[in-house]
Amino acid sequence: LLVFAYQMMLILVLGHVLVLSKPVSNSILRITKYCTNTSNSAAIVVCLTMLVAFFNWGLGLIFGALLARKVAENAQTNNYTINYPIIGAAGYAGLMVWHGGISGSAPIKINESGHIRSIMQSVSSNDILNQIPLIIDYSETVFSWWNLLIFFTVLVAISTTFYFLGKVTKPTKINLPIYQFNNTK
Repeated sequence: LLVFAYQMMLILVLGHVLVLSKPVSNSILRITKYCTNTSNSAAIVVCLTMLVAFFNWGLGLIFGALLARKVAENAQTNNYTINYPIIGAAGYAGLMVWHGGISGSAPIKINESGHIRSIMQSVSSNDILNQIPLIIDYSETVFSWWNLLIFFTVLVAISTTFYFLGKVTKPTKINLPIYQFNNTK
Protein backbone atom coordinates (compact mmCIF):
# COMPACT_ATOMS: atom_id res chain seq x y z
CA LEU A 1 0.00 0.00 0.00
CA LEU A 2 2.97 2.31 0.47
CA VAL A 3 3.65 2.37 -3.29
CA PHE A 4 -0.02 3.13 -3.97
CA ALA A 5 -0.02 5.90 -1.34
CA TYR A 6 3.03 7.51 -2.95
CA GLN A 7 1.41 7.30 -6.39
CA MET A 8 -1.73 9.04 -5.11
CA MET A 9 0.36 11.67 -3.30
CA LEU A 10 2.34 12.39 -6.47
CA ILE A 11 -0.86 12.74 -8.51
CA LEU A 12 -2.15 15.31 -6.03
CA VAL A 13 1.11 17.24 -5.64
CA LEU A 14 1.82 17.33 -9.37
CA GLY A 15 -1.78 18.42 -9.99
CA HIS A 16 -1.24 21.25 -7.54
CA VAL A 17 1.99 22.28 -9.26
CA LEU A 18 0.30 22.25 -12.65
CA VAL A 19 -2.65 24.38 -11.51
CA LEU A 20 -0.27 26.94 -10.03
CA SER A 21 1.75 27.13 -13.25
CA LYS A 22 1.57 30.38 -15.17
CA PRO A 23 -0.48 29.11 -18.18
CA VAL A 24 -3.13 27.42 -16.05
CA SER A 25 -3.35 30.27 -13.51
CA ASN A 26 -3.74 32.76 -16.38
CA SER A 27 -6.49 30.57 -17.86
CA ILE A 28 -8.28 30.56 -14.51
CA LEU A 29 -8.10 34.35 -14.37
CA ARG A 30 -9.54 34.58 -17.91
CA ILE A 31 -12.38 32.20 -17.02
CA THR A 32 -13.44 34.33 -14.05
CA LYS A 33 -14.36 37.19 -16.42
CA TYR A 34 -17.41 35.14 -17.50
CA CYS A 35 -18.54 34.54 -13.92
CA THR A 36 -20.80 37.50 -13.20
CA ASN A 37 -23.53 35.90 -11.06
CA THR A 38 -24.09 32.78 -9.00
CA SER A 39 -25.90 30.74 -11.63
CA ASN A 40 -23.43 31.04 -14.50
CA SER A 41 -20.46 30.95 -12.11
CA ALA A 42 -21.63 27.69 -10.54
CA ALA A 43 -22.30 26.11 -13.95
CA ILE A 44 -18.91 27.19 -15.32
CA VAL A 45 -17.00 26.03 -12.23
CA VAL A 46 -18.64 22.60 -12.04
CA CYS A 47 -18.45 21.99 -15.80
CA LEU A 48 -14.78 22.93 -16.13
CA THR A 49 -13.83 21.06 -12.97
CA MET A 50 -15.53 17.91 -14.29
CA LEU A 51 -13.66 18.20 -17.58
CA VAL A 52 -10.33 18.62 -15.79
CA ALA A 53 -11.08 15.88 -13.22
CA PHE A 54 -11.88 13.43 -16.02
CA PHE A 55 -8.24 13.70 -17.08
CA ASN A 56 -6.66 13.76 -13.61
CA TRP A 57 -8.32 13.67 -10.20
CA GLY A 58 -5.49 15.54 -8.43
CA LEU A 59 -5.54 18.30 -11.00
CA GLY A 60 -9.35 18.46 -10.82
CA LEU A 61 -9.33 18.71 -7.03
CA ILE A 62 -6.94 21.66 -6.93
CA PHE A 63 -8.29 23.29 -10.11
CA GLY A 64 -11.86 23.28 -8.74
CA ALA A 65 -10.84 24.76 -5.41
CA LEU A 66 -8.70 27.51 -6.93
CA LEU A 67 -11.24 28.32 -9.64
CA ALA A 68 -13.97 28.68 -6.99
CA ARG A 69 -11.70 30.91 -4.92
CA LYS A 70 -10.79 33.10 -7.92
CA VAL A 71 -14.47 33.42 -8.90
CA ALA A 72 -15.24 34.68 -5.39
CA GLU A 73 -12.29 37.10 -5.46
CA ASN A 74 -13.42 38.38 -8.85
CA ALA A 75 -16.95 38.89 -7.54
CA GLN A 76 -15.61 40.74 -4.51
CA THR A 77 -13.31 42.94 -6.60
CA ASN A 78 -15.99 43.81 -9.17
CA ASN A 79 -18.88 44.06 -6.67
CA TYR A 80 -20.85 41.10 -8.08
CA THR A 81 -23.13 39.31 -5.68
CA ILE A 82 -22.74 35.54 -5.58
CA ASN A 83 -23.45 32.68 -3.21
CA TYR A 84 -19.90 31.61 -2.38
CA PRO A 85 -20.87 28.30 -0.69
CA ILE A 86 -22.59 27.18 -3.93
CA ILE A 87 -19.48 28.10 -5.93
CA GLY A 88 -17.29 26.17 -3.48
CA ALA A 89 -19.56 23.14 -3.73
CA ALA A 90 -19.39 23.38 -7.52
CA GLY A 91 -15.60 23.27 -7.33
CA TYR A 92 -15.72 19.96 -5.50
CA ALA A 93 -18.77 18.51 -7.28
CA GLY A 94 -16.59 18.29 -10.34
CA LEU A 95 -14.92 15.30 -8.74
CA MET A 96 -18.06 13.23 -9.34
CA VAL A 97 -16.48 11.88 -12.54
CA TRP A 98 -12.80 11.27 -11.76
CA HIS A 99 -13.19 7.54 -11.05
CA GLY A 100 -14.45 6.95 -14.60
CA GLY A 101 -11.66 9.06 -16.07
CA ILE A 102 -8.10 8.54 -17.13
CA SER A 103 -6.67 8.68 -13.60
CA GLY A 104 -9.31 6.40 -12.04
CA SER A 105 -7.63 3.74 -9.92
CA ALA A 106 -9.74 0.80 -11.13
CA PRO A 107 -9.20 1.39 -14.87
CA ILE A 108 -5.47 1.86 -14.27
CA LYS A 109 -5.11 -1.33 -12.22
CA ILE A 110 -7.07 -3.59 -14.58
CA ASN A 111 -4.97 -2.26 -17.46
CA GLU A 112 -1.87 -3.78 -15.79
CA SER A 113 -0.95 -7.13 -17.28
CA GLY A 114 -2.03 -10.01 -15.02
CA HIS A 115 -3.48 -7.86 -12.23
CA ILE A 116 -6.97 -9.38 -12.33
CA ARG A 117 -5.61 -12.92 -12.42
CA SER A 118 -3.30 -12.24 -9.48
CA ILE A 119 -6.11 -11.07 -7.20
CA MET A 120 -8.39 -13.93 -8.28
CA GLN A 121 -5.73 -16.64 -7.89
CA SER A 122 -6.60 -17.53 -4.30
CA VAL A 123 -10.36 -17.67 -4.87
CA SER A 124 -10.72 -19.21 -8.35
CA SER A 125 -9.91 -22.49 -10.03
CA ASN A 126 -7.43 -22.75 -12.90
CA ASP A 127 -10.32 -23.15 -15.36
CA ILE A 128 -11.78 -19.82 -14.31
CA LEU A 129 -8.35 -18.13 -14.17
CA ASN A 130 -7.67 -19.14 -17.78
CA GLN A 131 -10.88 -17.36 -18.86
CA ILE A 132 -9.86 -14.06 -17.22
CA PRO A 133 -8.15 -11.66 -19.65
CA LEU A 134 -4.60 -10.48 -18.93
CA ILE A 135 -5.66 -6.83 -19.25
CA ILE A 136 -8.80 -4.81 -19.78
CA ASP A 137 -7.78 -1.92 -22.01
CA TYR A 138 -8.84 1.74 -21.67
CA SER A 139 -10.88 1.36 -24.86
CA GLU A 140 -13.13 -1.03 -22.91
CA THR A 141 -13.36 1.13 -19.78
CA VAL A 142 -12.57 4.86 -19.83
CA PHE A 143 -13.06 5.42 -23.56
CA SER A 144 -15.97 3.04 -24.06
CA TRP A 145 -19.14 4.58 -25.49
CA TRP A 146 -21.15 3.81 -22.35
CA ASN A 147 -18.61 5.42 -20.01
CA LEU A 148 -18.39 8.54 -22.18
CA LEU A 149 -22.21 8.68 -22.36
CA ILE A 150 -22.43 8.52 -18.57
CA PHE A 151 -19.73 11.19 -18.25
CA PHE A 152 -21.48 13.64 -20.61
CA THR A 153 -24.88 12.93 -19.02
CA VAL A 154 -23.49 13.68 -15.56
CA LEU A 155 -21.67 16.74 -16.91
CA VAL A 156 -24.86 18.21 -18.39
CA ALA A 157 -27.12 17.20 -15.48
CA ILE A 158 -24.87 18.52 -12.71
CA SER A 159 -24.00 21.73 -14.59
CA THR A 160 -27.71 22.38 -15.16
CA THR A 161 -28.51 21.59 -11.53
CA PHE A 162 -25.88 24.03 -10.29
CA TYR A 163 -27.10 26.67 -12.74
CA PHE A 164 -30.63 26.45 -11.30
CA LEU A 165 -29.34 26.24 -7.72
CA GLY A 166 -27.53 29.50 -8.41
CA LYS A 167 -30.80 31.05 -9.59
CA VAL A 168 -32.70 30.26 -6.39
CA THR A 169 -30.05 30.94 -3.73
CA LYS A 170 -29.38 34.25 -2.09
CA PRO A 171 -25.97 35.91 -2.34
CA THR A 172 -23.60 35.71 0.61
CA LYS A 173 -21.22 38.31 1.93
CA ILE A 174 -17.69 37.76 0.66
CA ASN A 175 -14.72 39.06 2.62
CA LEU A 176 -11.63 37.34 1.23
CA PRO A 177 -8.04 38.49 1.15
CA ILE A 178 -6.83 38.36 -2.45
CA TYR A 179 -4.67 35.26 -3.06
CA GLN A 180 -1.78 35.89 -5.43
CA PHE A 181 -0.55 33.14 -7.71
CA ASN A 182 3.20 32.81 -7.48
CA ASN A 183 4.11 33.85 -11.02
CA THR A 184 7.77 34.59 -10.48
CA LYS A 185 10.05 34.07 -13.44
